[in-house]
Amino acid sequence: MKKFVCLALIALLPLGLCAQRRRAKKKAPTPEELVAQAHEEKLQLARLSTAQITFVDSVVIPLDSLYGALRLSAEESGQVSPEGFVSQLGNKRITTMRTADGRMRLFEQDLIGQEWTPPAQLQGLPESDLQQQYPFMLSDGTTLYYAAENEEGLGGLDIYMTRYDAEEGRFLSPANIGMPFNSEANDYLYMVDDFHQLGAFVTDRGQEPGMVCVYTFIPPATHTTYNVDEVGEERLRALAAINSIRDTWTDRDVVTEAQKRIQEMQEDRKLSRTKDFEFVVNDRLTYTSLSHFRDASVRKMAELWLKNSKTLQDNRQRLDNMRRRYADAAPAQKSRMSTQLLALEADVEQAESNLHTQEKAIRKALLDK
Repeated sequence: MKKFVCLALIALLPLGLCAQRRRAKKKAPTPEELVAQAHEEKLQLARLSTAQITFVDSVVIPLDSLYGALRLSAEESGQVSPEGFVSQLGNKRITTMRTADGRMRLFEQDLIGQEWTPPAQLQGLPESDLQQQYPFMLSDGTTLYYAAENEEGLGGLDIYMTRYDAEEGRFLSPANIGMPFNSEANDYLYMVDDFHQLGAFVTDRGQEPGMVCVYTFIPPATHTTYNVDEVGEERLRALAAINSIRDTWTDRDVVTEAQKRIQEMQEDRKLSRTKDFEFVVNDRLTYTSLSHFRDASVRKMAELWLKNSKTLQDNRQRLDNMRRRYADAAPAQKSRMSTQLLALEADVEQAESNLHTQEKAIRKALLDK
């Protein structure tokens, strides 16, 4: 019996040695696997820092029709276009240009008189960026958002934020704004309408080629992140990816008020398309509706200007009619009409001068706001 047990143990011994050899010869991860592991760790860290953002609405559109579909009010927030960003006052432009090394970089120009200054590359942004596009500056004239592609990002284009340091004459080192705005896909544009307290950002995550989703959100007053212990890893992953905007609705009243503001913006856009009038603020900005004058005091000035403009238009028509009748009138009639004609001409001339003075005052008030 003892002999049999010993033989059995000897028979099992090689199997144990083979198992040890297999463990000793475990395959080392490939460089590609190490890169993938590091990238997943980066994504996990980003998820743990996901900001609490309330998304109100979303719409899927072709990327090439992006600028015509943006809902934010251009007059209050500045204008975005394929050429770049133009400030609210129309006196500063940030655009994307290709440099000698073939990379896309951000350049700025100032409007002096009737002409733009030569483009100058923004100072302070990383030279390591593969490309820099889709700029948007807040109404403070200091905070800049833009999309960039680099090795430190989460994948594709990511959105970054930086601020201008007036003392140094350059922008500070930009920061990736993180999830839920950034992802492994291309995240293009971030913009904020201060007046309506709404923001929009554009991404192609989960979309067919050539399509993007435009999300409307409520800009948070403070930066607050989710607590993974409270929401759980699975829900946090969904919130970071914006799988459902309703999942972000923690306060239904806040969402309802934001939806009303979206409706107001849509009505403003309809009004602007009717072009009730044209008030030229500067070479780059023209108001076409009283709703564009957001400040109450300036809007009252604009209402008086519009009323006087219509009165002047009526008097000009009366003057034209009187001149035609005067030309065809008999000498005796001309004698009676001449006094009225001269008085009306003087009234029109004075009204034109007054209107010009009003326009200058309105422009000054807009620039001072």
